[in-house]
Amino acid sequence: MALPGCGNAVDKAVKGQCLKYYGLRLTCGDKQYFRCDIVGKERWLEAHDLELSGASKCRYDKRLPHIFKKKDNVFVCYLFVVFINILANIALPVLSDTHNILGANPDAGACFCATTGAAVYDNACGKSVSTVKSGTCMKYWGLRLTCGESQYFAVSYQGKKRWIDGKAFASQTAHHCSIGSGLGTVDFRGKHVSDAIVKQKLHEIADYFGTRLWVTSGDRNGNGHSHHDVGRAADFWLDGWDSGKAIFDRLRSSGILDTDFQVIWHGSMTCTSGEHIHIGRYGDGRRTCWVNEGISRSSVCVYNCM
Repeated sequence: MALPGCGNAVDKAVKGQCLKYYGLRLTCGDKQYFRCDIVGKERWLEAHDLELSGASKCRYDKRLPHIFKKKDNVFVCYLFVVFINILANIALPVLSDTHNILGANPDAGACFCATTGAAVYDNACGKSVSTVKSGTCMKYWGLRLTCGESQYFAVSYQGKKRWIDGKAFASQTAHHCSIGSGLGTVDFRGKHVSDAIVKQKLHEIADYFGTRLWVTSGDRNGNGHSHHDVGRAADFWLDGWDSGKAIFDRLRSSGILDTDFQVIWHGSMTCTSGEHIHIGRYGDGRRTCWVNEGISRSSVCVYNCM
């Protein structure tokens, strides 16, 4: 018996001991763990160490549902019948549809994309901390928790560990977001970026954020007033991020673009083509110019360095 889920054994139950199930199930790799009460403490038990038994085998106390009762020197408690869902994966549909993330547990590092507008939670069964648009993709941490009738998956969202409800997401390929070891991918989406250094920086940014970076604009034919016109710029956004300020601030502290670049967060009021991040290379080694444009009425079409 391994306790807690995916962790080290910290306690041991006696054979025949009945345990109360809290209704939370965690899938870690190819193993399932169930959160139970052991001597008044919440612990995780590995599924293959348990079997379902009748309620008569345990004692039930409405006032203290989580406290063990002692009888004849043997700790007994109420076993919540819903447990085993153990053999629940037998009842759950196997992944005949490779895009469905419910049922069999996907590998850690898999890419999940929202199939509709969806909430992001601070924890399984927790409160919503953000919402994402359909098509937003995130990397899976390899931890799944069953709470009630829903399955929650731990993902990387804006550089933090968050949880999503599996019903609103589907698995996708590496083309849609990063997989394995936190490495990111760059999706040029048919946009041409001529400058090799700019392209390299895009890959560094994607790797740093650990997600898919998708390019919205590259080389342009213009009047030469923009880095785009001379083939040394790219506009982009990042999967799993809905805050331009958060991207801009984290990028500024990363050290990736400390010199020779102009970096612009074009906000929601931008005079350009919608909110995005712009990087343009000067080519003379000067100190990087960090700009917030269109984040307020007074900053619309204003490009002052910070």
